[in-house]
Amino acid sequence: MADEKPLYGLTAELYRAVVALVDDRMAEIRVVREDFDRLTATVQALAEAQKRTEERVNELAEAQKRTEERLERLEATVQALA
Repeated sequence: MADEKPLYGLTAELYRAVVALVDDRMAEIRVVREDFDRLTATVQALAEAQKRTEERVNELAEAQKRTEERLERLEATVQALA
C-alpha cells in the first residue's frame, strides 16, 4: 500500500474512509428527507381533514339554527292552542 497514489492529497486508505463517512452521512440525510416528506404529506392531509371538519361543523350549526327556529314556532303554536 505504500506505493498507492495520493487522492486529493490523501492516502487511498484515508480517501476511502472519508468517502465511507460521506456516504453514511448522505444516507442519514436521505432518511431525514424522507421523514420530512412524509411529515409534509401528513400535515397536508390533516389540513384537508380540518377544512372538511370545519365545513361539517358549519353545516351542523346551520341545522341547529333551523331546529331552534322550528322549536320556537312549535312552542308558539302550543301556547296558542293552550
